[in-house]
Amino acid sequence: MQRISNHKLDKHRVLFLAPRESMVNILPLVRQSQMKLHKSVMKFQADDWSEGSFKNRTRGVVADEVGKFGDDFKQKSAAMRSEATSNSLKIGALALTTGSLYKLPAATAAPGLAWGSQSLRNMASLNIADPALNPHLHPFKSKNEMHAHVITETGGLGKSFAAVVKARLKGRNP
Repeated sequence: MQRISNHKLDKHRVLFLAPRESMVNILPLVRQSQMKLHKSVMKFQADDWSEGSFKNRTRGVVADEVGKFGDDFKQKSAAMRSEATSNSLKIGALALTTGSLYKLPAATAAPGLAWGSQSLRNMASLNIADPALNPHLHPFKSKNEMHAHVITETGGLGKSFAAVVKARLKGRNP
């Protein structure tokens, strides 16, 4: 991006798929090159919980940079701030709930029931480099599409859980 930042690239539209902190450094270069942002700006898969920590750590900077793309993105910038605040509250509530539930033996299964076993499997896969398992590598898939993808790639529901455990034990994490 830095090598092409002096060129006018106004015919290009950018959408960040499952972005990370580097997005903060890339957005000014995109603006400098006169590229346009996609109306969604960024896209995440629903079970990619790493996006929550990304948005919460950098929400102000990313929202400010998105707002600099013009009047069309002022509302998107405000929505991004609001969504990140909402995510922070959800994560905080989850931490409080989970922290209090561990004391109650009968209630320890509650988080698993609330999320569903597939979501737990997908969240456990976030640091696995295998695209057959990691929802972070599939930002356009819905929860159901991701579930179907994992089952198809691994050969069944039970095998999908076994594949996650095996991958984590093997250390295929980046």
